[in-house]
Amino acid sequence: MSPALRFLLGLAIFSLVFCVAVNMKWGPPALSSDYLAQYKDEHFRYVGIIKNRDYKKYIQRPQLLRPEASSALAEKIAFAQTYQARQAFQQEQRRIALYENIFDVFHTLLTIAIILRFARKPLLKLLDEKIATLREKMAAAAARREEAAARKTNAAAALERLPGEEKKVDGETEQRLAREMKLLQEQNARSLEQIEREKRDRVREEELAARRRVKKELVNSAIEQVAARFVAQRDDPAQARYRAGMVDGFVRDIEARR
Repeated sequence: MSPALRFLLGLAIFSLVFCVAVNMKWGPPALSSDYLAQYKDEHFRYVGIIKNRDYKKYIQRPQLLRPEASSALAEKIAFAQTYQARQAFQQEQRRIALYENIFDVFHTLLTIAIILRFARKPLLKLLDEKIATLREKMAAAAARREEAAARKTNAAAALERLPGEEKKVDGETEQRLAREMKLLQEQNARSLEQIEREKRDRVREEELAARRRVKKELVNSAIEQVAARFVAQRDDPAQARYRAGMVDGFVRDIEARR
């Protein structure tokens, strides 16, 4: 037999013995048979009175309902008060109250025993998990606090270094601007030199082109003059041959110079 089953069996036996003992000593949970045998008719009349509608209104609001206005209600109230004041009835009420209190305490202890037997480990595990979670949260909070303190320290140090950093940044900025200005000036100078060089090359090309045009015009003019003279003296064969040779030599000389 498992320990849990033995525990339940022992608890059931103990509960049975306890209930029997309590019932034998303080039972039953209602009016006893001896009391009812002696006061049966009066008790039934009392039960009928406390269930009466007018009596309930009087018990709930005695200042609003005057017993003097109804002799029957006044008689019921007087009987109920007399019956409740009877010593035997009060003893029965105290016995019933004690019986109910004993079983209330017993049920509470029984529930606690079952919980401790079967739910102790899960509860302890749950508590351990809660404690571990709480410790993790506390550790995380402590780490965040340390991180925040470190950031605060770093920020304070950065603020202290700020004037020096500003000077350093200003100096680096000025140096960078100076380098960039120097580079721009060098680029501008190279650009101006390139432009000037291109300008000189263009002027030289224009001069060469002008010279070639003038030379061509002079050559054409000379050829035309020679041709005109050749035509004018073509009747003289000797002169013609001489001039033709001169023209051919001149042309060859011009072609060679080209």
